[in-house]
Amino acid sequence: PIHTHLKEDEAYYLLDGAWEMYDVDNNETLTLGPDTYVYVPMGLNHGFKNISDRPGRLVLLITPGGLEGFFEGIGQIIDDPQNPPPPPSGPPDFAKAAQVAAKYNITFIPPR
Repeated sequence: PIHTHLKEDEAYYLLDGAWEMYDVDNNETLTLGPDTYVYVPMGLNHGFKNISDRPGRLVLLITPGGLEGFFEGIGQIIDDPQNPPPPPSGPPDFAKAAQVAAKYNITFIPPR
C-alpha cells in the first residue's frame, strides 16, 4: 500500500521484473525495469508494485537502520531459497500489516 515514514530514507535497486513506483505527493507513477535505482526521501507518500507476470527482485536499502523489524513482523521466513514455500493464499492481511507498521512509525495512506 501507499505509505510514508518520517525517520527513514529508502532506495531501491531493481534487479528483475517490471515495477510501478508511486510518488503520491507529486502525482507521479513510474514504470521501471532492471538496473534502475530509485531514491525515496523520508516523508514522501510512496509505494511500489511488481507488475510483471513473474516474481521480481530488488535490493531495498533503508537508512537509518531499525525498520527491518517491520518486515520480520509481516513476512514469511524462507529457510531454503531453492525450495520456497507456496505463496500465501488470499489477499495480504493489511490489518496485521497496519498494526506492525504502527510500531515502526509507518503510516498507510488510504486510496483517494
